[in-house]
Amino acid sequence: MFSTFLQILPLSLGGAVNPLGILIIFFLLAGKDRPLKRTWLFLLGSAVFLILVVLIEHTLLKYTLGVSRHQTTYSAGLDIILGVILILLAIFRKKKQKIRSEKTRNLWGGLIYGFLFMAIDFSTLVLYFAAVKLVFDANLSFWQNTIIFTINIIIIMSTMALPVFLATVMPVKSAVVLDWLKRFISKYGSLVSKIVIVLIAIYLISKGVNFFY
Repeated sequence: MFSTFLQILPLSLGGAVNPLGILIIFFLLAGKDRPLKRTWLFLLGSAVFLILVVLIEHTLLKYTLGVSRHQTTYSAGLDIILGVILILLAIFRKKKQKIRSEKTRNLWGGLIYGFLFMAIDFSTLVLYFAAVKLVFDANLSFWQNTIIFTINIIIIMSTMALPVFLATVMPVKSAVVLDWLKRFISKYGSLVSKIVIVLIAIYLISKGVNFFY
């Protein structure tokens, strides 16, 4: 299990590099209508979608790669495809992305907003999809899968959850740190994200290609 975790760790860390998600968190925290509750619900909605991805991907891999899911030609080919998709995302990723204002006044709108955001956050999803595939390829037990997926989701959500946690436990003292973090993400977040995506894409492509040689 530990070796499998080490394999997916780079993918989890790459998924955590989410500049747009962090900026949306800052946007929600700046709101006037119960910002902390709304932001925590946003995070919950995103986590729920990631859990749903696990269930869907398990079903797809079960009927396409078989129950044992050892490394096969199809599995290696999928690694290469995921790597190519990541490179395309890095090339065509916009330098600056606009954040639409949230017009939903319902508190539970934050839950739906988080779910929908993760559903269209393709760069994170491709990395997460690759990580889930690696775990299922390892053919671990149910509880081992549960532990790894839980840690994986926590890592991916950590960068978005950190500002919310700081704003919750120390709202006054965290203002300076959060302001600096917001400016850094706005200026360098896109570049850092592209670099991480390309590096992980190279890893996935090389992993798939090595299977054929």
